[in-house]
Amino acid sequence: MRSLFHLLIALLFGSAAVCNASFIEDLAKPTSWEKTVDVIFRDIPRKTLISRVDAKAIRIPRQDLFKVGDFSHGDVVLRWNDAKKLERVEIIVYNKGDDGDVTQDEFKSKLKELETCLNDVLQIEGKASRMDKRDTGVTGRTKVWTPEGCGTWLLEYSSTGRGKNFNSEFIRLTIGADIEKGGAADAACRDSLKENVVTEDDGTVWIKNIPMVDQGKKGYCVPATAARVFAYYGMDGVDQHAMAALCQSRSGAGGTSLPEMREALQKLGRAFHFRVKTMEDCSIENMIALYNKEAKKKKAMQITPETIYFFSFNEEIMRAARTRNASKVKKWMAEVKKSIDEGVPVLWCVMLGIFKEQGVPQNGGGHMRLIIGYNLEDKTIIYSDSWGARHARKEMPLEDAFSMTVERNIMRLSR
Repeated sequence: MRSLFHLLIALLFGSAAVCNASFIEDLAKPTSWEKTVDVIFRDIPRKTLISRVDAKAIRIPRQDLFKVGDFSHGDVVLRWNDAKKLERVEIIVYNKGDDGDVTQDEFKSKLKELETCLNDVLQIEGKASRMDKRDTGVTGRTKVWTPEGCGTWLLEYSSTGRGKNFNSEFIRLTIGADIEKGGAADAACRDSLKENVVTEDDGTVWIKNIPMVDQGKKGYCVPATAARVFAYYGMDGVDQHAMAALCQSRSGAGGTSLPEMREALQKLGRAFHFRVKTMEDCSIENMIALYNKEAKKKKAMQITPETIYFFSFNEEIMRAARTRNASKVKKWMAEVKKSIDEGVPVLWCVMLGIFKEQGVPQNGGGHMRLIIGYNLEDKTIIYSDSWGARHARKEMPLEDAFSMTVERNIMRLSR
């Protein structure tokens, strides 16, 4: 008897259709949700790429050899409960970050194929409704199936415009017993955030319980990082795909610009009752100017418009250039401390490639991560990247952290 997980891989990914009847029929049986994690892990095909999201979830990342219709399939996340039984399956049927832009006809065809399959297998019609913008922040539509004994099957999809102005966003299917997503009404109380602040014996202060969102290979560091903060506040309806739509993130590895991110955060702040404070420590242009000034003093190579995309920064020169004003470094740390002590993580925009970091999938360019803690005695900061469980908690010397900073943003609840 093949396990649910084996069916998920072999049938969903290996099929040339959006969904395979055997796979859907298996999920539609109450017994499928009684399988334990041990059984699921036992039958994972050896060549399948898997990453751990957190202690109770794994992610099967997009794999080029697997096709669903005309598109390479997106992420599949399996989540389980304390009893180690399958609790939720999240399938990203399509998202522009991994799969690129599609036409309006292609988008509709993908939806129709999936909806027809679900109607046939579940033997009930899905009920259509509009996506609640108060929960997700974006405009979209949903369909819900509630087969007896098999939880809820929620199809969500979002796009904007028509014809030549059509912009595809995402199509996802979430299956589970409890898939209710939090919106503005579910936001945590500001004072309750302090309960997540932990002080360790060595003086390290950090924020626990910040959910992990794995961005995968797409340039979704901004949407994924912001989505982690929303989930931490209890508003997980604004996930990375909804955030990507709000930020106007580009398909592929194009990513999100800082102005687009700020505008999206401000819009969400007004809708979801939180305040966004932007602290512009150093633009890329100012960072280069400071570096060149210090490099000139040391008679070292300077950055030019021609060399900017392949220039190798000298760590010592950059550190000296940025930390020359000790009062600015002290103020930077004080602001971080104040936010962390309140239980509020800091959205941290950095320039990678200046200081050596082990095991990161991005070697250079702009990136957003979270500052989640600090140690005043050791002069270090604790941070977290949106690349899965292995990147959930790391530390870095204060001077290096300050020197690679482009900008910081803080999202504070208003109530």
